[in-house]
Amino acid sequence: MIDETKFAQLRDSLRATHQTQKDVSTVVDLGSLTLEQLSKLRDEINELLPDTGRMDLHKELATQYRIIKNYQSDVLQDTETPANQVAQVMNATVSALGQLIKMQESLERVEAFKAMESCLIEAVGLLPDDAKARFLDEYEEMAQTKGLA
Repeated sequence: MIDETKFAQLRDSLRATHQTQKDVSTVVDLGSLTLEQLSKLRDEINELLPDTGRMDLHKELATQYRIIKNYQSDVLQDTETPANQVAQVMNATVSALGQLIKMQESLERVEAFKAMESCLIEAVGLLPDDAKARFLDEYEEMAQTKGLA
């Protein structure tokens, strides 16, 4: 089984603030664990990690935006930072924010297409059988001419 004291040390270090954050390998000698222990530890870690399938991407984008803006603010307030480095931070900030905006727009576009697709499928399901068959035949032909099928 897993050495509970080592596991407690690992758990405590992960809960510590960023100021006292340690590399996991300095808390637990992972090389000394058996495959069974490592497997169990991985399962326990996976339970604690966020499920990216259910991640709130809008919230994550907002979080990243705040982090970038805070970093920018810190650099601008530091009077000892050379002007060229401030300019680099500003450029990196603008670039990162641009990427976040593109990512958000892409996400919104994908969500809109999913909603449109769902509506289309629902609407086609309401058609009489002969109209459904004709629609699907035409749709398949158009998809082939566009290289989608």
